[in-house]
Amino acid sequence: MRKRLEMLSNVYQFSEGGIVKHSRGIFEKPPVVGKNYEIAYSRGQGKVIGEVSQEQAAKAEQKRSRSI
Repeated sequence: MRKRLEMLSNVYQFSEGGIVKHSRGIFEKPPVVGKNYEIAYSRGQGKVIGEVSQEQAAKAEQKRSRSI
């Protein structure tokens, strides 16, 4: 039961680096499966910047992978 509650309170994001877990509380509205969101972290606190298009998300992922 506890594991189930934890899954409901978190949002999981697939990325090239693996799976990233975000607190559901950083979203003003419930996130939509399949939508892309820009999330910025400062001092361990996440903030949803906004929704981004598939194209914008792909460009950002490419940029991140080149900088590594």
